[in-house]
Amino acid sequence: MGRVILIILCLLPKYGWAQELFPNTDPASNVPKGVLRLKLENEIFKEITQIRLQQGYSFIYGISSKLELDQTLSFSNHHDLTLPYNFIYYNPEIGSLQTNGYVRGESHPFWFENYSARLKYRFLNFDSYQEHFRMAAYLQVAGGNEPHLESEPDLTGDNSGVAGGIIATYLKHKFAASLAVGYIMPFKFQQVDSNITIKYSNAINYSLSFGYLLFPRSYKNFKQVNVNIYMEFMGEDYGTASITKQGEAVYSGGIPSLAKGSYLEARPGLQFIFASNTILSISPAFPLINHSYSKTYPVYYVYLQHDFLL
Repeated sequence: MGRVILIILCLLPKYGWAQELFPNTDPASNVPKGVLRLKLENEIFKEITQIRLQQGYSFIYGISSKLELDQTLSFSNHHDLTLPYNFIYYNPEIGSLQTNGYVRGESHPFWFENYSARLKYRFLNFDSYQEHFRMAAYLQVAGGNEPHLESEPDLTGDNSGVAGGIIATYLKHKFAASLAVGYIMPFKFQQVDSNITIKYSNAINYSLSFGYLLFPRSYKNFKQVNVNIYMEFMGEDYGTASITKQGEAVYSGGIPSLAKGSYLEARPGLQFIFASNTILSISPAFPLINHSYSKTYPVYYVYLQHDFLL
């Protein structure tokens, strides 16, 4: 009986909800009340000779029909435990301190990055048969103290900070679309032993996602495998990072990763849903306008999740 309830509550694929489970973005819909979703997120790319891996372990719980709590532990080998010893040096040609940029391709340990918690509240809901429109707001808080040499903030791994935003999702039969806009305010990084402080830039992030249910064409039972295709566009607009050593401003000109920037990525995706509650999603990322400095392309995202009725 519990399994039947879980199937009906979680996905309701017979009514076309499956394609709303976007691989890279979150829809305005929530995990149903009393359901726990466990999700393993993998980001993989090659940086010269190094394979970079970021893993997120997410625990998503439906507190009520409108409120959802998402907690994520993030691990990666993107950065070292501390800033490079020669990150800041005195340049006699300009008569002031200067920074060295990030050296690509170095080996780093795989270690814990940060913990983040996010509350999502669905405040608008218009439902009809095989069609709905929903809106939700979210607030996210992340804690950690990882040194990274990119101005662009990311609360799912690189930064501590707070973020908030709005999500709007529309679904009709086998097609779903979702638009999200958020604002990130990262906390500064401080390396006490060298009195270095990096203040990362605030940022606006945005996404536009489309999903379509390919198979099955008609449902016979809940054990049929669902196959969904997606196209998602994700971007960010951020300012210049500021760096100080013992309170003195440090010159960082000529380092693109620390300067103001923006980018837009395309992420096509393919998703398989097994037994109505286990999901495997695969999605590469390619730059459309400019590029992110925190990774090299192509980037591959692999997600695995399972729902439990508590």
